[in-house]
Amino acid sequence: MKVLYVVDSLGVGGAEKSLLELLPRVATQPVLLRLSEPSAMDAAFKSAGVKVIDGALPVRASLWRAAQLIQRTVRIERPALVHSTLFRSDIAARLASTSVPLVSSLVNDCYSKIRYQALDDLGRLKLLSVQAIDAATATMSNCYISNSMASTAANSASLNIPLSRIRTIYRGRDLSRFRPRQDDEQSALKLSAGLAGRFVVLNVARMLPRKGHADLLNAFAVLYRERPSASLVLVGDGPERLRLEALAATLGVARDVHFLGLRDDVDVLLRAADVFAFPSHFEGFPGAVIEAMASGLPTVASDIDAHVEAIRHGDNGLIFAVGSSTSLGAALCRLSVSVSMRETFGAAARRTACAMFDIGHSAKRYRDLYDELAT
Repeated sequence: MKVLYVVDSLGVGGAEKSLLELLPRVATQPVLLRLSEPSAMDAAFKSAGVKVIDGALPVRASLWRAAQLIQRTVRIERPALVHSTLFRSDIAARLASTSVPLVSSLVNDCYSKIRYQALDDLGRLKLLSVQAIDAATATMSNCYISNSMASTAANSASLNIPLSRIRTIYRGRDLSRFRPRQDDEQSALKLSAGLAGRFVVLNVARMLPRKGHADLLNAFAVLYRERPSASLVLVGDGPERLRLEALAATLGVARDVHFLGLRDDVDVLLRAADVFAFPSHFEGFPGAVIEAMASGLPTVASDIDAHVEAIRHGDNGLIFAVGSSTSLGAALCRLSVSVSMRETFGAAARRTACAMFDIGHSAKRYRDLYDELAT
C-alpha cells in the first residue's frame, strides 16, 4: 500500500524517530512529504527505503500554501491514504481536503493545564488561538492515532474528538536493539565513556522548558551532596542548553554534568547508565522512556498521566511529583544506595516494554487500520 506521510520537519525529535521506525514496516510504498527545508534526518529515511519529498516551504509559509502542496503531491503520488504528524502538517492536510482518507496523529498533551500555567498572558492567548484552529478542523480527519491513553483522553476533551474516532497505538521500538546489558558490559562501557566508577543518571530529551531539565539539575545537586561519585549525562540539544549549562555551574555540579548533544548511540549509553530520569511537565508518550525501559533501566519519571500508564511506582520505576526537584532528588538518592532495587525495577521495566512497546505489534496495528480505512 502506498501511504503519503506529511510532517512539519525532520528534526531529531520523538515523533520523527518513531516515524523512522514505523514507515518501512507499515507501508510497502512509504512516501514522506517534509513541508520544511532539508534536515539531518533526510538521509536516514532514504536509507530506510522511504521516498522523501522536499516541500522546502519557508517557516512562515501560510497553511493554505502548505495545503496546496499536499494537494499537488496527492495528485502526483496517488496514495491510498494520507497520514499527517505534528500541528502544522495536521492542519494543512485537513485544509487540503483531498479525496483519500486522512489519518492525523496525537503525539502530545498540547493543551494541558500545566502548559497554560507556564505561559504569560500573550502566550496563553496564542495557545488558545492554536487550540481553536485545531478543534475547528478536527472533524476533517477520518481517524486519529494516539500514542497513549493519556493523549487520547486529553485530546478528545480539548479538541472535542469522539473517542470512537481515536485509535490508541503505542510507539514501538526494536527490542533487539534496546536490550538489557550483559554481564560486566556496564563497567566496560563506563570506562570507555570516561565514567568509570561513577553512578550514572541519564536523560535523553530535547532541551525545552517543558522537558524539566532545570528540575533534574536541581535534583542532581541533592544527589551529588549525598553521593559525590554521581554523574549526570544529558543527551540532546535545544534552546535551553546555554541556560542549563549556566545553572549547572551555579549549583556547583558542572564538573560532573555532561552535555553530550545529539548522539546516535543512545542504546549504548542506556546500557552504561544506572538510572534513567525523565522529569517532563507534559507528554504524549516519550520514546526515550520506552527505550530506557526496553534497556532494562529503572526509570524515575514525573507523575503525569502518560508516564504512570507504563511506570508503576515501586514496581518497575519510581514516580515523583511533577516539578518537584526535592521529590526527584529523593528518588535518585533512594535508587543510588540499592543495587537490588535497581535490578528488580530494571527487569520489570523490560517486561513492561516487551508487553507494550514491541515495534512489530505496533506496526501490525497500523497496517490493520490502514487496510480498514483504504477499503
